Amino acid sequence: MRNITIIAVLLAAGCSEPVLAASLNWGVDLSDQDRSVRPGDNFAMYENGGWFKRTILSPQHANAAYWRDVRIDAGKRINQMLADLGARDPQQLTGVEAMVAAFHRSAMDNGAIDRAGLAPLQPELRTIRSARGRAEFARAPARPP
Repeated sequence: MRNITIIAVLLAAGCSEPVLAASLNWGVDLSDQDRSVRPGDNFAMYENGGWFKRTILSPQHANAAYWRDVRIDAGKRINQMLADLGARDPQQLTGVEAMVAAFHRSAMDNGAIDRAGLAPLQPELRTIRSARGRAEFARAPARPP
C-alpha cells in the first residue's frame, strides 16, 4: 500500500492537474471549473462555470445540467460496452462476461419478447389478482410466484 501511495505522489508531483487528469482518465473534466471565480464568492460557478460557458441552453434542452450530461454519457458508454460484449465470440468470454452478454442478447431480442407476450408474467399477475385487501396486495411483490 505504501508503494502505491509513493507512486501516486510522484505522478502527482510530475504532472500538472490537466495532464494528470488526462493521463488517469478518471472522468473528472477540470475544464468545467472557472478558476476566475473565487470559491467563497460562488462555489457553484467556480466548479461549473467552464461548463456553463461552453454549454448552449435551448428550448429543446431547457433542463440541461452537468449531471444530466453525465447520466446520458454513462448510459451511452454502458450500452456500447454491452454491445461490444455481445458482439464477441461467446467461446472467448469468461463466466461473468458470458452471463452479461447472454442477458443483454435476450433483453434485446424483441422478437422473442413479442412472441412470449405476458406469459412469463402470469404467475406474478395471478398473485397480484388473488390479493384480498390492501395489506395482502402490499405483500404480494415479496412472495415468490
